Amino acid sequence: MNFIEYAKKNSKPNYNARIQAFPAIALERQFQRELVSLTNPFVKYLKKNIEIKTNDWIKTYSLNLDSDESDDKSDIENFFEKVITALEIYLPYKVLKEFFSKYSNKIYGFSKNKLTEQVEKIFKIKPHLDKDNYQKQLNLWVEKNIFSFKEALYKYVNNNKMAIYNILEKISDKDSIESEIKINDQKLRNSIAFIARDQVSGLEGSVTKSLQTEVGFDEFVWITCRDERVRAAHRELDGKLCSWNKLPIINGNYIFPGSEINCRCVARPIITNK
Repeated sequence: MNFIEYAKKNSKPNYNARIQAFPAIALERQFQRELVSLTNPFVKYLKKNIEIKTNDWIKTYSLNLDSDESDDKSDIENFFEKVITALEIYLPYKVLKEFFSKYSNKIYGFSKNKLTEQVEKIFKIKPHLDKDNYQKQLNLWVEKNIFSFKEALYKYVNNNKMAIYNILEKISDKDSIESEIKINDQKLRNSIAFIARDQVSGLEGSVTKSLQTEVGFDEFVWITCRDERVRAAHRELDGKLCSWNKLPIINGNYIFPGSEINCRCVARPIITNK
C-alpha cells in the first residue's frame, strides 16, 4: 500500500484543494552565482598571468622545431601546461564534489518540500520520504556535473590558448588578446548559466517524478513557464493531463517535465476520488 492509498482510507481528503507547482528558479540563480564565485579565483589567475606574459610573446616568440627533444615545447605550451596544473589546484575534485553535493541536497530538499506541501493540502498528512532511496540518483548527478563543469573549464583554457596563437600569428596586438580573453570569459559564464538552468531543472524534474510515483500519484498536469522560450512541443503539452505510466513521446523518446535539455516545465500532481 502506497501513501496515497493509505491516506485515502485514513483521512478526509480535500479533492478540491488547489495544488501549486513551480520551478526552482531561485535555486537555479543561487547555483549559478555560487558557481561563478567558485570559478573566479582561477579565472583571475589565468587572466593575470596571460597579461604578464603577453608582452614577452609579442616582442619575441620562438619555437625550436629542429630540436630532437620531445619535451622541448614552446613557451605558450609550457605556460598552458602550468595553467592546467593550477586548475586542479584551484578547483580540485574534492571542492567540486562538495559544491555539487550541496546543491544535489538543496534540489532534493526543494522537491521534497514541494511535494509534502502538495500532499498536505489534500490529506492533511505528511508523507514519509526516505532520502536514502534517492542517494544513487543524487550521486550520479554530482559526478556528471563535476565532469561537465571541468569540461567547460578545459574548453575555456583551450579557447584562450588558441586565441593567443591566432593573434600572434596574424596581428601581435595586446589589445586583441585582451579582447579575445573577455569574449572567452563571457563564453565561460554562458556555459555556467547553461549548466545551472539545465541541471537544476533536470534533477528537480527527475526527483519530482520519483517522489510523486513513490507516494502514489499516477497522473500530473504538464505546466510550462508560458513564455517565449518554451519550445513548441512543450507548449502543446501545457495544461494537459499526463500519466507517469504512459509518458508523452517526442522524437521517439519518453519525456517528462525537466527531462529535456533546458526544460523549465513542472509536473502538478493530480489525485482523483476513485
